[in-house]
Amino acid sequence: DLAPWWGWNNDTLYVIDISTPSSPSIIGSIDTLDYAYGVYVSGNYAYVADWFLGLQVIDISTPSSPTIIAHVYTLGYPNDVYVSGNYAYVAGIGGLPFDDGSLSVIDISTPSSPTIIGSVITPGEANNVYVSGNYAYVTGGSSLQLIDINIPSSPKIISYVYTPGRLDWTRASGVYVSDGYAYVADGDSGLQIIMAPQLLDSNVEDSTTITATIPADLPEGAYNIFVTNPGGEVGILHNGFRVIVDGVADGIVDNTDPGFSVIGTWHTSTAAPDFYDNDFLYAGSPSGGTGSNQAIWDAELIDGPGFYEVFIWYPTGNITTVANMPFTINHAGLSNTILVDRSVNGGQWVSLGIFNFIDDGTERVTLLDNANSWVVADAVKFTLPDGI
Repeated sequence: DLAPWWGWNNDTLYVIDISTPSSPSIIGSIDTLDYAYGVYVSGNYAYVADWFLGLQVIDISTPSSPTIIAHVYTLGYPNDVYVSGNYAYVAGIGGLPFDDGSLSVIDISTPSSPTIIGSVITPGEANNVYVSGNYAYVTGGSSLQLIDINIPSSPKIISYVYTPGRLDWTRASGVYVSDGYAYVADGDSGLQIIMAPQLLDSNVEDSTTITATIPADLPEGAYNIFVTNPGGEVGILHNGFRVIVDGVADGIVDNTDPGFSVIGTWHTSTAAPDFYDNDFLYAGSPSGGTGSNQAIWDAELIDGPGFYEVFIWYPTGNITTVANMPFTINHAGLSNTILVDRSVNGGQWVSLGIFNFIDDGTERVTLLDNANSWVVADAVKFTLPDGI
């Protein structure tokens, strides 16, 4: 029936009686001597992330008279703390000589004598931490990081996922983990629900080959694969892998797929090489069109709402080269037009950029024929950017 409370830019821990929820009352407090940013209660002790002074251990066995019994400096300035068993996990930011964030592991088996036994530097800020099993989930300025704490003295980052806030300069802050999902407060990007990373059974075959077993029940979606070397350095295998259920296309809409449609007069052709799949369409005239002919690709969002990189594919040569094919991306109530020079990069995926999609059924890519010559319509791909 008691709740510890700390104030933003405040140096006080308050103990509040909530036995009558409709009438809470402060019954005790203590000056923590610096900014108290986070608190975790375990047994008769409150563990406070106290900025410059590190982790404060406060005896609350007498709630009306809390007492500081110990403190320990941490790697960086603490933002948050989580206690599990005999260890306190402290997420920090900055702190010379490091400019990034950090996670400190502190042995609190003797609360009056806390001792740092391990730490790891995290890229960007370390704002909040949540511990579940052998893993600590840490939110930073732009990501959720998974840290292996199976050996408390040697925590290691084993994977991470960027949150949408990285693209609109907001911050990933609070995190809560339940039933295999991490719930992340991501600033202006709102609540993000992220499948918690999974370790795969793997084997190093040789210097260039690693085999891994993918869980049979993995839901449909796009995934990144991370590899950690013995030194704890994490690398991402770009392109990762994609799980496809019941033959669902890989975010690709071709000119023969149900998600493709046209307005006006378009002609089917195989005259130009390097087209995607079976053929392509063209419209307009040698001197350009009026914009009355349109090709439309509905957004194929394989992982639901979020940020996707949009690619187009067009053939090379033969059909008169056009320097300004206008592709318009309609997304999240916005519209962006990209002019594409078809004289280069044919026969491959060409990126139009990264865009936010809300999956409201109206989002699409449209090509008009108001260019300086013939325009060609082939395939469009919607894919999760690397690391997102």
